[in-house]
Amino acid sequence: GRLYQEMLDAGIPAEDARFLIPNAAQTNFKITVNFQSLLHICDLRLCTRAQWEFRKVASLMRAELNREDVAPELAHYLQPKCGERRMGYCDEDFKDWDKCPIGRKRPHKQGLFAGYLALQGKLAKKKRQQKPKEHQVETLFDQETAALSDREYLKQKAGLAPMFLMAIEELTDEDFATIERGSDVSERGETY
Repeated sequence: GRLYQEMLDAGIPAEDARFLIPNAAQTNFKITVNFQSLLHICDLRLCTRAQWEFRKVASLMRAELNREDVAPELAHYLQPKCGERRMGYCDEDFKDWDKCPIGRKRPHKQGLFAGYLALQGKLAKKKRQQKPKEHQVETLFDQETAALSDREYLKQKAGLAPMFLMAIEELTDEDFATIERGSDVSERGETY
């Protein structure tokens, strides 16, 4: 209190005088950002793994932009990076994705990469099957999988978890409430 005010009165910048304030003191601040920076902030800070205080700040910024008199047409782009209007998949550790309350609405990067490699294998197999019959060696599995759709092939050949094959669902208001609320663990300053 008093010493902090004396420092301000003496012309010391507030950001320097703050060193007298305990770390857990409530802080008010103003920021100016362009939309690209705001997207980046929300990519990181709307993730359920983000510290609860910053997740709350990002949620409040999103809510402010979502007001009818501001720019609600832009607010729906403010999502965690796994959002359908952002990357569309989770690039955090698999164990974090597995514990995420909205993780089941998004594929994990491991599933995407495994699916990509399996699909590349199927395309290479199709290319080999276009060779003349006398040079082609087919197994029973090759004959069976030739008739499968890409989706069925990925399930059978790659044994992929549904995370790659899932449709990306749109984040709902309930999901954003979950993001803002976070979990008991993250609010204790830990990640799950």
